[in-house]
Amino acid sequence: MDPSPEQQWRDMLLTAAHASQYASQGIATLSVDEEQSEIRPRLVEGLLYSSEFIKTYQIALCVVVLAFTISHWYGKLVSTRQTSKDGGYPNRNDDVLRSRASSGTLEGNTTPLELGKGDERSLLLSKRPEYAKTSQAQRGWRRLRAMGMYQPRPIPVVNKTLPSNLTTMLVLSLLSLNLFYAFYNIEWELPLAFIWSDRSALLLVSNLPWLYIVAANNQPLEFLTGYSYEQLNILHRRLGELVCLLAVLHGTGMLLAWYCFFQPTGQTIWQFFCHPLVWHGLVAFFCYEILYFTSLASFRQRWYELFLGSHIMLQLGGLVFLYLHHRNAKPCVLISVAIIVLDRWMLRKSVKSRFVQVDLKIMEDGDTMLLSADWPLNPCRATGWNSIFAFGVKNGWKPTKHVFISMPTLGAGHNFQFHPFTIASAAPESDQEHAWFSLIIRAHDGFTRQLLNYAHNHASANVRVDGPL
Repeated sequence: MDPSPEQQWRDMLLTAAHASQYASQGIATLSVDEEQSEIRPRLVEGLLYSSEFIKTYQIALCVVVLAFTISHWYGKLVSTRQTSKDGGYPNRNDDVLRSRASSGTLEGNTTPLELGKGDERSLLLSKRPEYAKTSQAQRGWRRLRAMGMYQPRPIPVVNKTLPSNLTTMLVLSLLSLNLFYAFYNIEWELPLAFIWSDRSALLLVSNLPWLYIVAANNQPLEFLTGYSYEQLNILHRRLGELVCLLAVLHGTGMLLAWYCFFQPTGQTIWQFFCHPLVWHGLVAFFCYEILYFTSLASFRQRWYELFLGSHIMLQLGGLVFLYLHHRNAKPCVLISVAIIVLDRWMLRKSVKSRFVQVDLKIMEDGDTMLLSADWPLNPCRATGWNSIFAFGVKNGWKPTKHVFISMPTLGAGHNFQFHPFTIASAAPESDQEHAWFSLIIRAHDGFTRQLLNYAHNHASANVRVDGPL
């Protein structure tokens, strides 16, 4: 006995449900009419195509990371070779000039450096010898690196600060890749809205592990690509905004799918929302959208403690309900959780956490504090992979690094609060045996205000320092 058209449709959609992350089994009970008979095979074909196409997204992202890694290490190789040619000193000739000029000024008995005599047509500033020796490719590479490090002026009117060109390039690369995967081979017909809704959901879940990788405080991406924590944090914010946008697209597509397929069968929007698969997704949707609004700079700067607490709880809620939303979302959710646990617990808490006795000093304006400390540096320095995984602030730090601090002495709740501050003091040199560490903190509300009040009555404090990051 041949299966009926309704049974054939149900079998096709159930097959798509196994291949696609968000195809609902409930849609397989729809009635059959002439128009839907034409749409349904295309719908199933689109869902199956998306499920296979999205598998290449991770490969494409790895290729992008590999390209930036090769670019970074090629630059380091060029710099190392040039340094070797100059006898280990990148600016050897400049060092000689400074050394001779200093000796002649202080001692008065050193033969002054003789410069070649010339006429008025001679160049006062001749070409640097080491620059003249470099190849055209090396000079071109240096120009490209200089262009990449350049930070454009803020956008007029809105006064929006822009990152460096390299960071902008990385963000645009990620955005372009997502636009391609979101809209490639999509048919823009209302009855097929479920296809791009499903594609958006697939892309959202695929981005989750990367969202938490670029947010990690201890990560190999900084070592591989040369991008600083601050630059990767910008990428984390843009990627988070993209995830929230994909959630909106997915939700909009699901509402259109209800309108096209479920509503004609008499199913109300409330009945649609009450389906476990749908309401689990709704909770995850609201978690990520609220997360977006509480992460805006205006909210974050005014209520940092609330931002920090909501950021953690909403991420947890979003991951849990995304895990419940559909079984095929579970692998990416579990990978994301593993990244969070590895970064926050095994690395930052237990490896790079140090207790430091700091001196507290209130500055003249009455709202700014100086936290300072010094200690002998440990013999092993934080370099290479060690700076990522092994050593804390007592092994030294690099310029522009920051730390998270917490003060359990302010109360039990502060055991679970970690506040980021950029290290104000200069990074120790490679031959330095002692480190001077300082943070400059301006009091606002919450933790910084409590710290200022504490500094009025105490000259020192025991602070837990996580980093450098």
